[in-house]
Amino acid sequence: MPSPERSPALAEAEVEEKPRSRGRFATCQTLIPGVLLRTEPGIELDILGEKREIINKFVALAQEHATRKFRIEQLNSKQKESEEAIKRIAKTTEGLRGVESKPDNFYLNVYPSTEVTWMISLLKEALGGAFSSIVHEDLTLKIRVPVGVVTEEGPVTSEMLSQVFAKALVDLGIPEEDLPKMVTTSVDPTVDVEALEAKVESGQVNLPKGAKKTKATWSIKVNHLK
Repeated sequence: MPSPERSPALAEAEVEEKPRSRGRFATCQTLIPGVLLRTEPGIELDILGEKREIINKFVALAQEHATRKFRIEQLNSKQKESEEAIKRIAKTTEGLRGVESKPDNFYLNVYPSTEVTWMISLLKEALGGAFSSIVHEDLTLKIRVPVGVVTEEGPVTSEMLSQVFAKALVDLGIPEEDLPKMVTTSVDPTVDVEALEAKVESGQVNLPKGAKKTKATWSIKVNHLK
C-alpha cells in the first residue's frame, strides 16, 4: 500500500538540520584558525563576500576589547589590594595622610570620615521632656510630614499622626485589619547635635552608653598635581 502523500512543508521540516549551537548561538568558521563567529541559529554569514572586511574588523575589535577587559579586571584586583594596604598603614601610623610626588605628577590623600548613628530609644530615655526639642521626627507615608507641631492635645508625635491617618481610612470604610497592607509608615529622626552637645556639656543630660555610635570609613583620593 503506498504511503500517504506528505505536504512539502512537512517534508522540509523533517529533513531540516539544526545548526550547531552553543547555548542560544550557532557558530561559523572563519579563516583564522581557532576563531569562530557566533550567529543566530539559521543565519549564514558570507565571510568571503562583501562583508569580509567588516567581519575582520569586528573580530579584531572583539579581541582588543576582551584583552583590555581581562587586563582591567587584573588591575582592579591589584588596585583593591593596594588600597587596603594603604588604608591599613594610614590607620596604624598617626598623622600619615598621603603622598605627593612631583616626578610622578600625582598626589594621594587617605583620610577617615566619621558616620554617627544615634540610638533614639536611649536618647528619649536620657532627654525626657526635652526630647522633642532636640530630636525632630518626620513621619513618612506617601508624603513626608513634619512633626512636632503643638496642638490642643500637646506636641504632635509620629504615633499620633499614624493614629489619625488610620482612623481616617477606617472612617472611609476600610477594614482595620487591611491597614497594614495599604499603608507603610516610617519615622526619620533628626538630631540637633549642637543643642544636644550643649546640654551634655552643661550637665543637664547624661547620655547612656551606646546612645551615640561612630564608625570611621577611610577613603583614598588620587589625582594629578597639575
